[in-house]
Amino acid sequence: MSKGSLYLYAVVPSDTGAPAGPGLGDRPVSVVTSGRLGVLVSEAGDGPLQVSGANLRRHQQVVEEAHRATTTLPFRYGVVADSERALVESFLEDHAELLASKLGDFEGTTELRVTARYQGDAALRELLETSPRLRRLRRSIAGRPEAATYHARIELGEEVAAGLAGLRERDSAACSRLLSRRARLERPLEPVSQEQAFRAAYLVARGELAHFEAALEEYSREQQGRLDIELTGPMAPWDFVEMDRSDLEASRRLTTSGHKGRWAS
Repeated sequence: MSKGSLYLYAVVPSDTGAPAGPGLGDRPVSVVTSGRLGVLVSEAGDGPLQVSGANLRRHQQVVEEAHRATTTLPFRYGVVADSERALVESFLEDHAELLASKLGDFEGTTELRVTARYQGDAALRELLETSPRLRRLRRSIAGRPEAATYHARIELGEEVAAGLAGLRERDSAACSRLLSRRARLERPLEPVSQEQAFRAAYLVARGELAHFEAALEEYSREQQGRLDIELTGPMAPWDFVEMDRSDLEASRRLTTSGHKGRWAS
Protein backbone atom coordinates (compact mmCIF):
# COMPACT_ATOMS: atom_id res chain seq x y z
CA MET A 1 0.00 0.00 0.00
CA SER A 2 1.05 3.58 -0.68
CA LYS A 3 2.26 5.40 2.43
CA GLY A 4 1.74 8.89 1.01
CA SER A 5 -1.43 10.94 0.61
CA LEU A 6 -3.65 10.28 -2.39
CA TYR A 7 -5.73 12.63 -4.50
CA LEU A 8 -9.21 11.21 -5.24
CA TYR A 9 -11.12 11.47 -8.55
CA ALA A 10 -14.06 9.06 -8.51
CA VAL A 11 -15.49 5.85 -7.11
CA VAL A 12 -15.67 3.15 -9.79
CA PRO A 13 -16.22 -0.62 -9.99
CA SER A 14 -13.11 -2.51 -8.90
CA ASP A 15 -12.54 -4.04 -12.35
CA THR A 16 -12.07 -0.58 -13.90
CA GLY A 17 -8.76 0.01 -15.64
CA ALA A 18 -6.81 3.18 -14.87
CA PRO A 19 -7.33 5.99 -17.40
CA ALA A 20 -4.44 6.47 -19.80
CA GLY A 21 -4.29 10.23 -19.25
CA PRO A 22 -2.28 11.70 -16.37
CA GLY A 23 -3.74 13.16 -13.20
CA LEU A 24 -2.91 16.35 -11.36
CA GLY A 25 0.75 17.32 -11.61
CA ASP A 26 1.08 14.87 -14.55
CA ARG A 27 1.18 12.03 -12.04
CA PRO A 28 -0.12 8.63 -13.20
CA VAL A 29 -3.64 7.59 -12.18
CA SER A 30 -4.23 4.22 -10.56
CA VAL A 31 -7.14 2.34 -8.97
CA VAL A 32 -7.26 1.49 -5.26
CA THR A 33 -9.67 -1.42 -4.75
CA SER A 34 -11.57 -3.16 -1.98
CA GLY A 35 -14.01 -5.91 -2.86
CA ARG A 36 -16.22 -4.72 -5.73
CA LEU A 37 -15.27 -1.06 -5.23
CA GLY A 38 -12.44 1.07 -6.51
CA VAL A 39 -11.28 4.69 -6.37
CA LEU A 40 -9.33 6.47 -9.07
CA VAL A 41 -6.33 8.13 -7.39
CA SER A 42 -2.97 9.72 -8.02
CA GLU A 43 -0.23 10.76 -5.61
CA ALA A 44 -1.18 14.04 -3.96
CA GLY A 45 2.33 15.46 -4.00
CA ASP A 46 3.91 17.91 -1.57
CA GLY A 47 2.55 21.29 -0.61
CA PRO A 48 -0.98 22.71 -0.69
CA LEU A 49 -3.27 21.83 -3.58
CA GLN A 50 -3.74 24.80 -5.91
CA VAL A 51 -7.19 25.73 -7.18
CA SER A 52 -6.55 26.62 -10.81
CA GLY A 53 -8.31 26.27 -14.13
CA ALA A 54 -5.69 23.78 -15.32
CA ASN A 55 -6.10 21.59 -12.24
CA LEU A 56 -9.89 21.72 -12.39
CA ARG A 57 -9.83 20.71 -16.05
CA ARG A 58 -7.39 17.87 -15.37
CA HIS A 59 -9.61 16.55 -12.54
CA GLN A 60 -12.59 16.61 -14.89
CA GLN A 61 -10.67 14.97 -17.74
CA VAL A 62 -9.66 12.00 -15.57
CA VAL A 63 -13.25 11.44 -14.43
CA GLU A 64 -14.69 11.86 -17.93
CA GLU A 65 -12.20 9.42 -19.45
CA ALA A 66 -13.24 6.81 -16.90
CA HIS A 67 -16.94 7.62 -17.37
CA ARG A 68 -16.73 6.78 -21.07
CA ALA A 69 -15.90 3.20 -20.08
CA THR A 70 -17.69 2.60 -16.79
CA THR A 71 -19.89 3.94 -13.97
CA THR A 72 -18.37 6.83 -12.03
CA LEU A 73 -19.27 8.60 -8.78
CA PRO A 74 -17.17 11.79 -9.01
CA PHE A 75 -15.37 13.43 -6.13
CA ARG A 76 -15.52 17.20 -6.02
CA TYR A 77 -12.17 18.83 -6.75
CA GLY A 78 -9.76 18.86 -3.83
CA VAL A 79 -10.44 15.67 -1.85
CA VAL A 80 -7.32 13.97 -0.45
CA ALA A 81 -6.87 10.78 1.61
CA ASP A 82 -3.97 10.67 4.05
CA SER A 83 -3.00 7.19 2.91
CA GLU A 84 -4.17 4.22 0.90
CA ARG A 85 -4.89 2.38 4.12
CA ALA A 86 -7.16 5.20 5.33
CA LEU A 87 -8.95 5.22 1.97
CA VAL A 88 -9.59 1.47 2.06
CA GLU A 89 -10.40 0.96 5.72
CA SER A 90 -12.24 4.18 6.56
CA PHE A 91 -14.03 4.78 3.28
CA LEU A 92 -14.34 1.80 0.96
CA GLU A 93 -14.85 -0.76 3.72
CA ASP A 94 -16.91 1.42 6.08
CA HIS A 95 -19.21 2.65 3.27
CA ALA A 96 -19.15 -0.46 1.07
CA GLU A 97 -22.92 -1.04 1.09
CA LEU A 98 -23.82 2.58 0.30
CA LEU A 99 -21.18 2.94 -2.42
CA ALA A 100 -22.16 -0.34 -4.08
CA SER A 101 -25.81 0.76 -4.02
CA LYS A 102 -24.93 4.11 -5.61
CA LEU A 103 -22.88 2.46 -8.34
CA GLY A 104 -25.90 0.27 -9.06
CA ASP A 105 -28.21 3.31 -9.18
CA PHE A 106 -26.02 5.07 -11.76
CA GLU A 107 -24.99 2.04 -13.80
CA GLY A 108 -25.70 2.49 -17.49
CA THR A 109 -26.52 6.18 -17.17
CA THR A 110 -24.94 9.45 -18.19
CA GLU A 111 -25.64 13.14 -17.62
CA LEU A 112 -26.86 15.59 -20.25
CA ARG A 113 -27.06 19.33 -19.53
CA VAL A 114 -29.55 21.53 -21.38
CA THR A 115 -29.10 25.32 -21.56
CA ALA A 116 -31.55 27.67 -23.29
CA ARG A 117 -30.89 31.34 -24.11
CA TYR A 118 -33.30 33.93 -25.47
CA GLN A 119 -32.31 35.16 -28.92
CA GLY A 120 -31.59 38.89 -28.99
CA ASP A 121 -34.56 40.86 -27.67
CA ALA A 122 -37.02 38.00 -28.27
CA ALA A 123 -38.02 37.83 -24.60
CA LEU A 124 -38.64 41.59 -24.35
CA ARG A 125 -40.68 41.60 -27.56
CA GLU A 126 -42.79 38.76 -26.22
CA LEU A 127 -43.40 40.58 -22.94
CA LEU A 128 -44.42 43.76 -24.76
CA GLU A 129 -46.82 41.81 -26.97
CA THR A 130 -48.56 40.21 -23.98
CA SER A 131 -48.50 43.03 -21.40
CA PRO A 132 -50.56 46.23 -22.01
CA ARG A 133 -49.19 47.64 -18.75
CA LEU A 134 -45.62 47.22 -19.94
CA ARG A 135 -46.43 48.93 -23.23
CA ARG A 136 -48.02 51.88 -21.38
CA LEU A 137 -45.01 52.29 -19.10
CA ARG A 138 -42.65 52.19 -22.05
CA ARG A 139 -44.66 54.84 -23.93
CA SER A 140 -44.80 57.03 -20.83
CA ILE A 141 -41.02 57.48 -20.72
CA ALA A 142 -40.31 57.64 -24.45
CA GLY A 143 -38.63 60.91 -25.40
CA ARG A 144 -38.88 62.38 -21.89
CA PRO A 145 -35.94 63.46 -19.66
CA GLU A 146 -34.51 60.77 -17.40
CA ALA A 147 -35.02 62.88 -14.25
CA ALA A 148 -38.71 63.42 -15.03
CA THR A 149 -39.33 59.69 -15.55
CA TYR A 150 -37.21 58.31 -12.70
CA HIS A 151 -40.03 56.49 -10.88
CA ALA A 152 -41.60 55.28 -14.13
CA ARG A 153 -38.25 53.78 -15.19
CA ILE A 154 -37.94 51.94 -11.89
CA GLU A 155 -41.47 50.62 -12.29
CA LEU A 156 -40.70 49.57 -15.86
CA GLY A 157 -37.58 47.72 -14.74
CA GLU A 158 -39.49 45.89 -12.03
CA GLU A 159 -42.25 44.97 -14.48
CA VAL A 160 -39.74 43.61 -16.98
CA ALA A 161 -37.92 41.60 -14.27
CA ALA A 162 -41.19 40.07 -13.06
CA GLY A 163 -42.24 39.29 -16.61
CA LEU A 164 -38.93 37.63 -17.42
CA ALA A 165 -39.14 35.51 -14.27
CA GLY A 166 -42.57 34.29 -15.28
CA LEU A 167 -41.46 33.65 -18.85
CA ARG A 168 -38.43 31.65 -17.68
CA GLU A 169 -40.62 29.59 -15.36
CA ARG A 170 -43.07 28.76 -18.17
CA ASP A 171 -40.33 27.90 -20.66
CA SER A 172 -38.51 25.73 -18.11
CA ALA A 173 -41.73 23.87 -17.28
CA ALA A 174 -42.51 23.28 -20.97
CA CYS A 175 -39.06 21.82 -21.65
CA SER A 176 -39.25 19.74 -18.48
CA ARG A 177 -42.58 18.20 -19.51
CA LEU A 178 -41.02 17.08 -22.78
CA LEU A 179 -37.65 15.80 -21.53
CA SER A 180 -38.28 14.47 -18.02
CA ARG A 181 -40.23 11.53 -19.48
CA ARG A 182 -37.06 10.45 -21.27
CA ALA A 183 -34.74 10.73 -18.25
CA ARG A 184 -34.23 8.84 -15.00
CA LEU A 185 -33.75 12.06 -13.02
CA GLU A 186 -34.00 15.80 -13.65
CA ARG A 187 -32.32 18.63 -11.74
CA PRO A 188 -33.00 22.32 -12.44
CA LEU A 189 -29.84 24.45 -12.41
CA GLU A 190 -29.51 28.15 -11.69
CA PRO A 191 -29.05 30.31 -14.81
CA VAL A 192 -25.59 31.89 -14.89
CA SER A 193 -26.50 34.95 -17.00
CA GLN A 194 -29.47 37.23 -17.69
CA GLU A 195 -29.68 35.92 -21.26
CA GLN A 196 -30.34 32.35 -20.14
CA ALA A 197 -33.93 31.19 -20.11
CA PHE A 198 -33.21 28.05 -18.07
CA ARG A 199 -30.67 25.33 -17.35
CA ALA A 200 -31.28 21.73 -16.30
CA ALA A 201 -29.38 18.47 -15.89
CA TYR A 202 -30.82 15.10 -16.86
CA LEU A 203 -29.67 11.62 -15.89
CA VAL A 204 -30.36 9.48 -18.95
CA ALA A 205 -29.93 5.78 -19.64
CA ARG A 206 -27.26 5.39 -22.31
CA GLY A 207 -29.67 3.36 -24.40
CA GLU A 208 -32.15 6.26 -24.39
CA LEU A 209 -29.71 8.97 -25.51
CA ALA A 210 -30.97 9.00 -29.11
CA HIS A 211 -34.60 9.38 -27.98
CA PHE A 212 -33.68 12.19 -25.58
CA GLU A 213 -31.71 14.04 -28.24
CA ALA A 214 -34.52 13.64 -30.79
CA ALA A 215 -37.04 15.11 -28.34
CA LEU A 216 -34.73 18.04 -27.65
CA GLU A 217 -34.23 18.65 -31.39
CA GLU A 218 -38.00 18.72 -31.84
CA TYR A 219 -38.36 21.28 -29.04
CA SER A 220 -35.51 23.33 -30.50
CA ARG A 221 -37.25 23.47 -33.89
CA GLU A 222 -40.46 24.63 -32.22
CA GLN A 223 -38.53 27.44 -30.50
CA GLN A 224 -36.62 28.55 -33.61
CA GLY A 225 -36.15 32.33 -33.67
CA ARG A 226 -36.92 32.52 -29.95
CA LEU A 227 -34.56 30.23 -28.02
CA ASP A 228 -31.04 28.98 -28.68
CA ILE A 229 -30.74 25.56 -27.04
CA GLU A 230 -27.41 23.92 -26.22
CA LEU A 231 -26.85 20.30 -25.21
CA THR A 232 -23.71 19.41 -23.22
CA GLY A 233 -22.69 15.81 -22.65
CA PRO A 234 -22.73 12.89 -22.27
CA MET A 235 -20.72 13.41 -19.09
CA ALA A 236 -20.20 11.98 -15.62
CA PRO A 237 -23.16 12.65 -13.27
CA TRP A 238 -21.64 15.77 -11.68
CA ASP A 239 -25.00 17.36 -10.90
CA PHE A 240 -26.45 14.21 -9.30
CA VAL A 241 -23.65 12.79 -7.19
CA GLU A 242 -20.43 14.54 -6.23
CA MET A 243 -18.60 13.45 -3.10
CA ASP A 244 -16.49 15.49 -0.74
CA ARG A 245 -15.72 15.91 2.94
CA SER A 246 -19.35 15.62 4.01
CA ASP A 247 -19.31 12.06 2.63
CA LEU A 248 -16.03 11.19 4.36
CA GLU A 249 -16.75 12.53 7.86
CA ALA A 250 -16.49 9.05 9.37
CA SER A 251 -12.73 9.16 8.96
CA ARG A 252 -10.51 11.83 10.48
CA ARG A 253 -7.72 10.47 8.30
CA LEU A 254 -9.43 11.76 5.17
CA THR A 255 -9.14 15.48 4.42
CA THR A 256 -10.29 17.92 1.73
CA SER A 257 -9.54 21.47 0.60
CA GLY A 258 -12.85 22.87 1.80
CA HIS A 259 -15.32 22.55 -1.09
CA LYS A 260 -18.87 21.58 -0.14
CA GLY A 261 -20.86 18.93 -1.99
CA ARG A 262 -23.54 16.30 -1.50
CA TRP A 263 -24.89 12.88 -2.24
CA ALA A 264 -27.92 13.05 -4.48
CA SER A 265 -29.97 10.67 -6.55
